[in-house]
Amino acid sequence: MKMTAAIFGTYGPPDVIHLAQGSAPNPGPDEVLLRTRFAAVNPIDCATRAGRGVPVERFPAVLGWDVAGTVIATGREVSELHEGDEVFGMPRFPQHVGCCADHVLSPATSVIRIPDGVAAREAAAAPMVALTAWQALDPAARALDGQKILVHGAAGGVGHIAVQIAKYSGAQVIATASARNRAFLMGLGAHEVHDYTQSPFEDAIGEVDFALDTRGGTDLLRLIQTVKPGGTIATLKGDGDAAARAAATAKNVTLRIVKVGPDRDALIQIGELLGDGRIRVEVESEFPFYDIALAHETVEAGHVRGRVVLRIGS
Repeated sequence: MKMTAAIFGTYGPPDVIHLAQGSAPNPGPDEVLLRTRFAAVNPIDCATRAGRGVPVERFPAVLGWDVAGTVIATGREVSELHEGDEVFGMPRFPQHVGCCADHVLSPATSVIRIPDGVAAREAAAAPMVALTAWQALDPAARALDGQKILVHGAAGGVGHIAVQIAKYSGAQVIATASARNRAFLMGLGAHEVHDYTQSPFEDAIGEVDFALDTRGGTDLLRLIQTVKPGGTIATLKGDGDAAARAAATAKNVTLRIVKVGPDRDALIQIGELLGDGRIRVEVESEFPFYDIALAHETVEAGHVRGRVVLRIGS
């Protein structure tokens, strides 16, 4: 069986990516083969392509970790999924999987059925950002009800999901974003939206119980100042430099480094939330498969509201 994949043979700008044909793989005993309908483009895809993300052990390589598609073959040990099932997930991250292809091989445990009423493109856009937000907020283990939670860069992929998870968990949500995204975030459940382009957020926002940092750098240091003693800040960027660790310690703030990984139980709960409408995924841009380089340019330019997806199959 032939397949088409978006490959890159060297690190570089978006135009190093091109479509190429090869043979579709056969599923192992515990795997499923998907015919891809949609894949999402994440910042880590762009960083990996440029040589700053997940290291590539062998070129040519195929990018992509978010996928929604149809099961077309199953391994002999797979019993929960069947041919014809519509599924979504984030296989194997951070191992290279290659979801930007019209056929994707995934562990059966890394994908689940798309809930009724959820579009395939929304499902493809959900896994990485929703799992990241879930693992950062940890609503299953932490009591968020009544907590004051700050989501920095809230209109982006992880941020806009975190706002919704925190809201449905009973938290009071403060978001930072540009003015154009205020109505969008209020509609998602934010109680307050601070325009970070107009004044320093650390001066305008009182102390919070928890802050989510989606940007890193100097913003992390500034965010630590908004967290009350005994509170927590979770960062998605880097490992927290010495200055950030020192600032957190000085204020008695717990600094958590969040590295997303596959989590079937969390993905099932996310699927339930998507299915009953308690959270939704905003897709700002959809590109045909052959325009993957342009999709990468769009993500790299920044200020995407929500997600960018690739339409790969019908």
